[in-house]
Amino acid sequence: MPKNNDKLKELLEQAEQGTKAVFESENYRNYLATMSKFHSYSFRNSLLILMQKPEATHVAGYAAWKKKFNRQVQRGESGIQIVGYSPRKVNVEQEKKDSSGNTIIGADGKPVMEKVTRQVPSYVPVSVFDVSQTEGEPLPQLVNELNGSVEAYQDLMQAIRDVSPFPVSFEEIQGGAKGFCDPVTQRIVIQQGMSEAQSVKTAIHEVTHADLHAPEQNLILADRTDRRTREIEAESTAFVVCEHYGIDTSDYTFPYLASWSSSKELAELQSSLETIQKQAGDLIDKIDTRLTELQKDREKDLFTEITPDQVKTLASSFEKEDRPFIIYQLKESADNRNIRFEGLDQLRQANITPTLPMYDKVYTGKLPAGKNLDDLFTEFNINRPADFTGHSLSVSDIIAIKEEFGITAYYVDSFGFENLPEFAQDIEDQQQEADVASFEKYQGISSEEARRHEEMLDTVRFDGDIDLDREKTREQLGFRDQNKEQPKAAQEPQKKISMKERMAAAQAEADRRNSSHALNQLQRDKTAERGE
Repeated sequence: MPKNNDKLKELLEQAEQGTKAVFESENYRNYLATMSKFHSYSFRNSLLILMQKPEATHVAGYAAWKKKFNRQVQRGESGIQIVGYSPRKVNVEQEKKDSSGNTIIGADGKPVMEKVTRQVPSYVPVSVFDVSQTEGEPLPQLVNELNGSVEAYQDLMQAIRDVSPFPVSFEEIQGGAKGFCDPVTQRIVIQQGMSEAQSVKTAIHEVTHADLHAPEQNLILADRTDRRTREIEAESTAFVVCEHYGIDTSDYTFPYLASWSSSKELAELQSSLETIQKQAGDLIDKIDTRLTELQKDREKDLFTEITPDQVKTLASSFEKEDRPFIIYQLKESADNRNIRFEGLDQLRQANITPTLPMYDKVYTGKLPAGKNLDDLFTEFNINRPADFTGHSLSVSDIIAIKEEFGITAYYVDSFGFENLPEFAQDIEDQQQEADVASFEKYQGISSEEARRHEEMLDTVRFDGDIDLDREKTREQLGFRDQNKEQPKAAQEPQKKISMKERMAAAQAEADRRNSSHALNQLQRDKTAERGE
């Protein structure tokens, strides 16, 4: 304890010595900037941080960095010494009281004494470290800095008005003042027509007057805070709060700071710094809380204004037209043998990224409006088109769809589909002639080429009884290839069927198989119940 006491005394003396120096113009600005970063710290600790590591931005103890932020203090770093609050328990003897709070008197006529444990304030020197002295996971993104948008300033101004003790209004003020706080009528007025940033600065300045100095109206003049001190406290608080929210503070000046501070005793200066620290910290905490509420309200409005039916209508509006698509399957090669039919997680664990050169384009077509990836999966498993030469759509295949905003690629995974933006970018970057022609076959090509392609896609026969367990040959399934010469006696008129019809037929086939499976299971259950 003696060592700790000596260190604590040294820190407090250091803070006292630095207090006078702080009130030199540039030092004061730097101190307020530090206070804006550590608004929950006492004014002494903000001062100690500034004196030992002026570039510090985020500080925490050794254990806190590790447990709360998954970061480690780097070897050889020296801590920043500040004053920490560490209450301790002491045993004291006191008079014993009854349930009514009266002292109990013993047989000897003296008060009965008892020993109790009390917690008393205690301060010890502690070490903290700046984020620059640590390494590990990135810090969570701070949301306190304004992004410059009109909505952000509107929310901040609304939050300030909500936490203000007096109502805030914007009016034309005569005489050139930017704003004023009237404690008699209990209102704050801001000059209308100023920039958003200046309006925020003025509002915080006047709210500080309302919080700190308006209550003094009930005091005699001698007991009130003098005018210069009031202005120093209000302007300093506005600087700290604006700096905290990323508002430009370069125009802040404190012209009479030197003369004001030179006439003050050390205790008075420390008292003002403590007042500024507390007011700024309280304001920041209240504004942050209100900003969070406003943001939640904005998000709530965004999602509650649209009904489920409106969502469906909105979604369907993006699918009014058929969308070109391409199916890719892994090339037959030794390199691909071990990754064919493997899920994306397995590939990533092996540091393998699906790229366009690894794949062959096996089919191009148009996805009918209202259909999705699940429909494609059903179509290319249960009712594969006659001109589809690949294997049934499976894990490790990739589907690329041309949307209005560009190409989107999806990896057919073990469960569902995973977006592959890099693969889509490969298609767009490389601009392979065959793929570009496929995606743009309905945009800018001749009508004769489009007609021939449509005829090729539509000259397909649907077979309603494909055995997925025993895959048959194309001829066994009844498909008739255009390029293959057929015996004249076996030739029959081809029935043209569109992709939409194939999709509908595929869905019907899936429903039929599900119903058949359920019926068979029911019959097996009944047989088991009869003991057959």
